[in-house]
Amino acid sequence: MKYDEYLAKVLKDDCPFCNLKEEYLLEKGKYFSVIMARAPYIQDHLLIVPNRHLVYLKEMTKNELSSLMNMLNKWTKKLEKIHKEINILLRD
Repeated sequence: MKYDEYLAKVLKDDCPFCNLKEEYLLEKGKYFSVIMARAPYIQDHLLIVPNRHLVYLKEMTKNELSSLMNMLNKWTKKLEKIHKEINILLRD
């Protein structure tokens, strides 16, 4: 089984983001949500996750991509007020 097929099956059967507890949700937008990482690497580790299942970033529509960039900019500014340096990672 290819990785993308496996991931699609896992997400369909038991998506860790579909039934997220409210305590982890920081913002819910039309296309994306900002959540606190449940297994953070560092303090204030946040995730911006799509509200629909995507395997690859290239699957995003132009509206989703624009929304992602707006949300990323907004939360980057918030984190920069707290931390001198931050890292942004995009993964699919």
